[in-house]
Amino acid sequence: MIKINTMKMWETCIEKQGITMLYIGVTSCNVCHAMKPKIEKAMENYPKVGVFEVNLDETPEISGKYLVFTVPTVILFCQGKEIYRASRFIDIKEIGRRLKVEVKR
Repeated sequence: MIKINTMKMWETCIEKQGITMLYIGVTSCNVCHAMKPKIEKAMENYPKVGVFEVNLDETPEISGKYLVFTVPTVILFCQGKEIYRASRFIDIKEIGRRLKVEVKR
């Protein structure tokens, strides 16, 4: 995962990638720490997908822009538009199903 530190950095990344995934968490969240390695492992199967991470403690404006009220949250984007979102206990298999459809397009 590539760590995002500013909103400007994220906007640059999402413009350059066709399909992107944004993983949103905070430092004090145990669920975030448990889910992150699972998501990283699952994303190894999708090398064409840009995978980015943001810590809301460091970049809180992401929360306002994407209306994130709980963490961890995963948002998939295709051509800059949100196509899937999951929060808290994230279904890794569902992310895989969504990505298979989008990567084939």
